[in-house]
Amino acid sequence: MPIDVITTDNLKYHRLVASKDTKTSERWQKLFSWYPGRQNIEFSRIAQIYCESQHRYGQDIFLQYARERRLNKLHAYNHLDSLKELEKQDEQSHNVNNNAKVPPTTNGEYGRFKPSRMHYC
Repeated sequence: MPIDVITTDNLKYHRLVASKDTKTSERWQKLFSWYPGRQNIEFSRIAQIYCESQHRYGQDIFLQYARERRLNKLHAYNHLDSLKELEKQDEQSHNVNNNAKVPPTTNGEYGRFKPSRMHYC
């Protein structure tokens, strides 16, 4: 069984790391301990903020913004009709290339579209 030799340098390094860890923890407590509590408060207001924004900017503009930014559907879409409309638009946007034809190749498929001139050497 090998014996581990602890040098003075190893001991100094471990003491330094331990003291930095304590200092970092104390600094976090002093400067940033408020953050998790404030974050919980803000996250609990999400539904209220979305509702205020919808009333302020109108439903159409808000739905467009919510779709672009992928806001949480649970809070962003209070009305069932607007949710159905959004799902229909998402479905249409995902099916853009359904009619694309794959070019035949000798060594398998390139993908949905033929490679451009820049891909050929």
